[in-house]
Amino acid sequence: MNARIFDEHISKADYGVGVVEKTATKAIPSAAFVEPIQPPTDANAGTPIEKPKKKLRDEAHEKIESILNTRTFIVIAGATLLLGLYIYNVISINRLAGETEALRQKIDEAKSLNVEIESELKSLERSERVGREAFEKLGLRISTVPPIELKSK
Repeated sequence: MNARIFDEHISKADYGVGVVEKTATKAIPSAAFVEPIQPPTDANAGTPIEKPKKKLRDEAHEKIESILNTRTFIVIAGATLLLGLYIYNVISINRLAGETEALRQKIDEAKSLNVEIESELKSLERSERVGREAFEKLGLRISTVPPIELKSK
């Protein structure tokens, strides 16, 4: 039995699609691997099972409803919200990492300046420099006489 889509004895509207004008074609007998499409048959009676147009339409409507129901919408909206929060957190983390790095650089600069100032302070506190400044500005000299120790009895 050669069953083809849009055979003449089955109405095109029974398939639930728009009417398409198509000329009848014949099967090509030279193609050995091509088998004609057989409609599903009832195991007991051996006759083709035909689904009515309304039943096919209802099944298609149920499939669409299952995809577009409220639960699916809520799941997709929730996933979108979570993805948005994740992206926001990644951006915030990157921004904070940049700020942290800038603060570390400022701390390193302050430490470097602190070391430089401490070095200058130590050079100013050296005894040779203090003695030289005391002589130049105040006329004070370092005594060459050894100090006298007082002993208590």
